[in-house]
Amino acid sequence: HTAHHTLHIPIPANDATYCSFTAVERHLMKNADLIIWDEASMIHQDIADTVSRSLQDIMQVSHRAFGGKTVVFMGDFKQLLPVLRGGKGDNITIQRCSWWPNVRILEFRLNFRAGQDIEFARMLEAVGSGVMAEVVVPQQCLASDVGDLVERAFGNDLLNADANAMVLALTLDDADTINDYCIQKTAGFCREAHAADSFLNCCHPDLYPPEIVAGIRMPGVPPSCLRMK
Repeated sequence: HTAHHTLHIPIPANDATYCSFTAVERHLMKNADLIIWDEASMIHQDIADTVSRSLQDIMQVSHRAFGGKTVVFMGDFKQLLPVLRGGKGDNITIQRCSWWPNVRILEFRLNFRAGQDIEFARMLEAVGSGVMAEVVVPQQCLASDVGDLVERAFGNDLLNADANAMVLALTLDDADTINDYCIQKTAGFCREAHAADSFLNCCHPDLYPPEIVAGIRMPGVPPSCLRMK
């Protein structure tokens, strides 16, 4: 499970928040022998402290982090750090927590996957250590345009493309560009499904024309018009 699901971490978390455990969950956490928390590099300082504070309340032990529970954090701080709008993630990692000096660090020194591609592993190590300032992308890995990118990923026949093939886009706009190109290149009649939006408790609905509402893009919300073939 994700940490937010299992521990009921509030959103947002701050220096005074607690996890919202039920009575049954408090009993479960109280009897837990070990908590394993993966992707430690991405954990926000306030989130870790919120969990620690909540377990201190459950265990009635305020002088020990996490109420004295054994917590194993797993992760690599050369990977993705917490995302902070307008700031730097390295300033809000769990390494900034007051209890971090008491953490016992166990370092894995043998990377089994690195042995499969030693040159690539060395490059990743150089990037993570700050030795390599710029990553030069091999020429054979560069796509000249969207069409070239789609052809490399799915082949010439989109209808019979590998179901496991995909293009990872960084933004919603990039995803729209790629999807629109694929729809245009796919044979068949295009059907459009429009959202049926309605205003709730809106005092001035005339200020928000349907075309304006349809043009608003939000992460996690489907577009106002789905084009399908």
